[in-house]
Amino acid sequence: MKKRYFFLIAIVVVAAYALISDRRLGGGADPQKTDPGFAEVAGRQVRVKYVSKDWIYPAFGLAFLDTAEVRSDLNPRVKRFVRAHELYHLGDSAKWGGWIGREIRANVACGLVDPTGLTLTIFASLNRRLLFYWDRFKRGW
Repeated sequence: MKKRYFFLIAIVVVAAYALISDRRLGGGADPQKTDPGFAEVAGRQVRVKYVSKDWIYPAFGLAFLDTAEVRSDLNPRVKRFVRAHELYHLGDSAKWGGWIGREIRANVACGLVDPTGLTLTIFASLNRRLLFYWDRFKRGW
């Protein structure tokens, strides 16, 4: 019985933190409309581009050299989180864990700042995958 209460309290604390974070970050403002197209990462200026879904699908964003690309069709909260995630990649110099370690570091670091964005990004990713699997199920393969 005590474990249930602990789990419930943990969910309430995370939800409260997400709500406070959401208010602090300005709710659902679309970063694409206010983004100057550049950001400073680790002392250097990098470019931020919002690209069509066709350009980078199935990814939500890509980071390479001095450019972060984010899909323009995403929900504004997801778009903001993906932007932060890709900018984190451009400044990440750690080598442990390979690509899985890079993804873990970017998700944890950005998720602590924007837990609502992380949660919505996870749901958006799951939704895409679930639709893919549903389509495969319907086709019979």
